[in-house]
Amino acid sequence: MPDKKVVHVSAWAKLFTQFKMPQVLRHKEEFGRVVLYCSDDPAHVERLKRAGFEVRLSPMSKTWDYRVPGQIFRLYRYLKKERFDMLFAHQAMGGLVGVLAARLAGTPLVIYACAGIKYQPDRKGLFNWLMKVGEFKVSEWSDAVFVNNRDDEALLKAQPRIRDKVWYVGPRGGCGVDTGAFNDAGRIAGRAAARAELGAGGDTVAVGYVGRCVWEKGFRELVDAAAGLKRERPGLAIKYFIVGEGADTEDIALYAAEKGVDDRMEFLGYRFNVEHYMSAMDVFVLPSYREGLPVALMQALAMGLPCIATDIKGCHELIDHGVTGLLFPAGDAGALAGALRRMVDDPGAGKAMGSAASKHVAANYGEKVLVDNLMEITRTLIARDGG
Repeated sequence: MPDKKVVHVSAWAKLFTQFKMPQVLRHKEEFGRVVLYCSDDPAHVERLKRAGFEVRLSPMSKTWDYRVPGQIFRLYRYLKKERFDMLFAHQAMGGLVGVLAARLAGTPLVIYACAGIKYQPDRKGLFNWLMKVGEFKVSEWSDAVFVNNRDDEALLKAQPRIRDKVWYVGPRGGCGVDTGAFNDAGRIAGRAAARAELGAGGDTVAVGYVGRCVWEKGFRELVDAAAGLKRERPGLAIKYFIVGEGADTEDIALYAAEKGVDDRMEFLGYRFNVEHYMSAMDVFVLPSYREGLPVALMQALAMGLPCIATDIKGCHELIDHGVTGLLFPAGDAGALAGALRRMVDDPGAGKAMGSAASKHVAANYGEKVLVDNLMEITRTLIARDGG
């Protein structure tokens, strides 16, 4: 399809380097022109340019604010001028800005790549209602909606105006996991060097987290669980390595100090080579309140790490409790501490769960299998809608 022009819209440049690189690389191979339209983030934009991508930088809000209408209009003018055949709008704000601008500009094929619906049917409140209206309207205005998990697929398919537009594409927006980088053998081979870099001695239990450092990822429960374990077992050599950055990093660190576990919690910041740091870990934990289908959890499972995660959508799609990992109720610090205790006390069970998880992820969520499927869906939509 060398005659097709495609634009991807995201509020985050790192979405392309961290999540969607396999998709946009395949698009660059198969389509005539591919543009990545996003806000500036120098390190990530530089990586995209080195990979040969055409990057169009334009400020885009990460959440709704007074600047959004102007951002929609700016993108609309760009789309009218360039006349793209297809637009992929990624995540919430990329979806809102991208889908509205594309509809105004008359772009033939508009696809909303939903990273995970924030609306939760079992919750009340104005914010949740606004999330419902926003997600459903953006989905209605799109020609197709790509979803990462089966829970979101079922929710959208229950909406009469949306159901025929919904396509399940799988984890990481249909990009799956790179099992060449994330695998059990690589973790074992890199373990000694990674632990030496982090200063994790042979008897240290290294508990890891990879992702955004914001409260909704369950950091309050993680700190509380760490504090409980320290009181219960003061002699246990355990450290918590946090790989990532976010708006709440400083507050989380202060809370850890308040609870007396700042000596056990190390914030490493953002890292490109997360597989290296995962190699140092004995247990991976994701205590998040909400997920689409968590990429870091999938990567940790692929590496054969014993994993603990909240029993929420996305996580319980990846983990079969007691077989490929452990699940606990969101917001329950005591249950998280219990799961950590179980992994510490029975490393053999953790190893067995990790091994089963690695095989399951490699067989079902491999990058090539899912990207091939994603391209087949895209070709179907082009044939159907004339993108």
